[in-house]
Amino acid sequence: CTYFDVWGQDDPLWCLNTHDLLNPFFEARTLGNPWRTWYWFLCNEPLASWATGAPKTTTTSPQGQQKKQISIVSRKLTSEYWQRQCEMHFPTAENGDQYGSAKGKTTEMLNKRTGG
Repeated sequence: CTYFDVWGQDDPLWCLNTHDLLNPFFEARTLGNPWRTWYWFLCNEPLASWATGAPKTTTTSPQGQQKKQISIVSRKLTSEYWQRQCEMHFPTAENGDQYGSAKGKTTEMLNKRTGG
């Protein structure tokens, strides 16, 4: 989060708080928020290009040994975690306009429209 220090936050992990509606990362609706354009693509055209943790499952090796699935991304980072940020970045407008995934657009619809 230190690369977002343009907002002068003391907590080095402040930008990860997806429950604080007053978090400057979500409130900054200006060009000063470098991630806003990318989030618009992720939220409006549901690309589902989220970095999420691996499923918490076990696999069986050819020798029959059980192995836990390891993950280089925290399992706390789920698609729900990322999707929740869409509403924080792009709340419903006063006239009722919403971003695509809030209106029901899905990755399946996007794949069908673009040929996958």
